Amino acid sequence: MKRLIFVICALFVLCACTSSQVNTNVSIDEKAPVLFYYGLTEDGVFVNNTTGADTDDYRLDFFDFQNQKTYPFCTRSNCHHNSKDCQAYQMAHFENGTLFTVAAYKDYLYLIYEMSGDNGFDNVGFFIARCGMDGENIEKLFERKGGIQIPNYAYIYKDKIIYSYNTLSVTSMGGSTSTVGVLEMYDLDTKQITNIVNQDLQENRMNLFLGAKDDLIYFIDCDMTTMKKPVYSYDLKAQNKELVDENCPTDRSTLYQGHLYYADEENNKIISYDILTHEKKNEAELPEQEGTLYLSTKGGLVNLRYVSDQETYTYIYDIGNGEYILEKSGDWIDLDTKFNDGYIGTKNNIIGMFSDDLEFIPFVEIVT
Repeated sequence: MKRLIFVICALFVLCACTSSQVNTNVSIDEKAPVLFYYGLTEDGVFVNNTTGADTDDYRLDFFDFQNQKTYPFCTRSNCHHNSKDCQAYQMAHFENGTLFTVAAYKDYLYLIYEMSGDNGFDNVGFFIARCGMDGENIEKLFERKGGIQIPNYAYIYKDKIIYSYNTLSVTSMGGSTSTVGVLEMYDLDTKQITNIVNQDLQENRMNLFLGAKDDLIYFIDCDMTTMKKPVYSYDLKAQNKELVDENCPTDRSTLYQGHLYYADEENNKIISYDILTHEKKNEAELPEQEGTLYLSTKGGLVNLRYVSDQETYTYIYDIGNGEYILEKSGDWIDLDTKFNDGYIGTKNNIIGMFSDDLEFIPFVEIVT
């Protein structure tokens, strides 16, 4: 299975690679959902990295913003980070799981591990664990297995882990097919799992997380047959779901200041859409560029990619600044969020940070 490099949301200062000291300084904005994919910190980001082609080579690394280097995340003295005794390696391999992605929330690291099902189809699944900010004392919180795929997405918000996954079923030929999807919530206080979208009602459907505000989360429950995209809110306290919009015009955007963003190619516009009032406004002009347009919006950054038989060009529009910050680039660049005076995102499928003028520094150049 192909994997992206995943970065952990935490606040750390990791000293030199030979040092065993890790100074924790956690300051998570609890008003915003913390994403299990990668997350910003004041001091750096963590990377689920690989030193080879196999899952056995996965290792938890840290990219330090101050010196712009990546180090194995190991707090043990006299460790040379070149064996399976290294803490960075051990954190990527816990019990019968391989690290998929991590987030940091309050005083803990939260880790999602994939179970490959080497002992049978019924053991295919994932589990979520947590440990202290020093990486020690990992404990499993809960697991989901029995022909279950790793989460499509997962967030921590208001002491709840919100996650979506697909189930697999065995075909008559012995293969497997994906059945769309389940949306659940794990309460960190009560340790109870609550079903938000029932699998029994989800044939040919897929849910997509849009964002959260106050005690409400918002998601699309897309009907893959009719292609309708109704938006629902879910109240974390009352635990009830309400229809917000019968058919959202896009499923390629997360919420930014209460709006979604999509392309109206017929009128050559980027459109902002209020999911509560359903009001549409012209946000910006689309570039005059040939090719098939692929759009995704994250963190107020509209990523536009035009693909033709001859060439591919990327444009990026910053909603907050009201301007294009990248035009007609031949690189495959996707920006996910702003950070300080720059951005975090990928360039040609490599995760890293960008300066305000989009100079790229990858997170994967390892110092040993």
